[in-house]
Amino acid sequence: MSRQPKEMGRDFPQFVHGGPEEPDELCYLYHLDPPYKHAGHYLGTTELGLEERGRYHEQGAGARLLDVQRQHGGTWHLVRTWAGGRLKERALKMQSGKRYCPECTEHPRAGDEMPDPKRHIYLTRKERAALKAEREQAEKGREARRHNGPGVEAREFEPVPEQRWPEKTQEQIEQEEQQLTEMEALWIRQAKEKDMQRTTEEARLEGGQAGEREVLEGITRGMDPGAAMERHEEIAGWLDREAETPEDRAFADAYFTSGRYAGESLTEEIRDPQSYAELQPREPADLELGA
Repeated sequence: MSRQPKEMGRDFPQFVHGGPEEPDELCYLYHLDPPYKHAGHYLGTTELGLEERGRYHEQGAGARLLDVQRQHGGTWHLVRTWAGGRLKERALKMQSGKRYCPECTEHPRAGDEMPDPKRHIYLTRKERAALKAEREQAEKGREARRHNGPGVEAREFEPVPEQRWPEKTQEQIEQEEQQLTEMEALWIRQAKEKDMQRTTEEARLEGGQAGEREVLEGITRGMDPGAAMERHEEIAGWLDREAETPEDRAFADAYFTSGRYAGESLTEEIRDPQSYAELQPREPADLELGA
């Protein structure tokens, strides 16, 4: 697809590759034979080397322009190279490739101009065209404001119509209201369940403490453990029969369970008569004698 370039006698090198100190990055310019529509040149960059990059282009795996040129029977050949990478490529693309080509221009540009320190990046032709259009549009706006007078906002385009949400049907409104009602009912139900759970836990705690306290105090006052347990069961049965709310039932269940457990545990501990006697209340006479 490519052929040997022509020699160019100029005061700057036509090619910077092929020497002992070949740059790691190269920018290269191809001259298309014949031009494809408006495109007569292709400018690119490579880190692989020109030969490797050239094989990519010939296989159709490189630039789209060269692939189309090959499909239409055209060829290309190398006419210039520069040292540099992407930044150098963008700087070169500030001008048309024809201005660098020795076969198209009698006095080609060197392409080694120093970058402008005020610019941070180089713009492509499309970016320059967009920037130019933006500046022209801003200038038209300033002219319109000067023509309309101070304090008047100039409009270059038709105002954007206000966006409105589509009106809802009665069915959609009723459906949304139903959803809100269901969500509110769910929230209320969850709040009630949470409050009921809290009060039930409190009632269960109070019932357990009351049942245990009732049995232990009865036995400590001298009541037989069996009699104390019977009395506890009678009270627990009465509480269960009178329970009307979940809190009442939780209180009754905890009262019965904790009291029974406390009575059985204490009965096991006082099976020894001596230990049981130590739990009995002492008479005042015994206290006076120091028994």
